Amino acid sequence: MNLSWSRQLALMEGLLNVSVAWLMITILPYSFWRRRLGRIFDIQELPKDLNPPAPDQDSVILDVAWAHAAIKRRFSMIFTCLMLGFSARSMLRRRGYQSIIVLGVGRRDRDESSVLGAHAWVIHNSTDIVGGDDRGDFSAVAAYGDF
Repeated sequence: MNLSWSRQLALMEGLLNVSVAWLMITILPYSFWRRRLGRIFDIQELPKDLNPPAPDQDSVILDVAWAHAAIKRRFSMIFTCLMLGFSARSMLRRRGYQSIIVLGVGRRDRDESSVLGAHAWVIHNSTDIVGGDDRGDFSAVAAYGDF
């Protein structure tokens, strides 16, 4: 498969960022990396319906979303949605785009029993960048943005 130069760079940067996020979340206490989430955002203002990136959308948004979807497909057993969210927000922020990371909780069915789970997803202008396709029945409990 031939990838464009911008997709190759986005994939390499995404892998580097998500690896740093893995180290940060795994090793450092919550009080340290909590500051990297951004400012608290009013959950009531979150868009209810998220759209996948449209084909005619800015190529930067498409590349960031594509890179993180590719990383998730290949490394889902290593990198969590929170790590992918940190990485995507970092890439968007570096390119001058504002985004929101949403933290949610909900019930997940696992082997005929329901357990409480957590999920994170990233939004840019009502567009799902990372994790929105998996948010299902998760309810937002906190959101942080660059605003």
